[in-house]
Amino acid sequence: MPRRAMPLSAQKVMKAARGRYYDGDGLILLVKDKDRAWWVFRYTIAGRMREMGLGRARGGNSVTLAEARAKAAALRRQVKQGLDPLAEREAGAAKAAAAAQAEKTRAISFRAVARYYLDAHEAGWRNAKHRQQWQNTLDTYAMPHMGDLPAAEVETKHVLAALEPIWREKPETASRVRGRIEFGP
Repeated sequence: MPRRAMPLSAQKVMKAARGRYYDGDGLILLVKDKDRAWWVFRYTIAGRMREMGLGRARGGNSVTLAEARAKAAALRRQVKQGLDPLAEREAGAAKAAAAAQAEKTRAISFRAVARYYLDAHEAGWRNAKHRQQWQNTLDTYAMPHMGDLPAAEVETKHVLAALEPIWREKPETASRVRGRIEFGP
């Protein structure tokens, strides 16, 4: 038989000793000791009981009783719609992490990508001279035009700016630089 909930008060939240205190409708105050207390929302979905943390109940950045009740009410509405709030939160966190990683990847400069490429492929080259040739031609012709740009933002105009000055004078070098900008053999 479930415990009968006695609605909590703000004073009870601050003075409660170690234990679990049920406010009702799935909202629980979990107290570990004087300084450590959390809000937990307990719910059942698809026959499985789950608990979801709602934040600290004491100390800095704590969630008040009214805020915890509001969060629990919103989560109850999700459960009634057949959604698992914990799974939704995890999916949101995964999406945010993926977006942060994508942003981080977009911020990598052409210079850094070129270094990664050289480091990854130098073992396959017959001698150290090949790496030196790659590095020297990229440093001399490509880096002044696109080295500090995010690699995702390098466009045809940047490649042309690097190649046009040498295309007529050194066509073989220009062809190699173009291939190296594309990171091909």
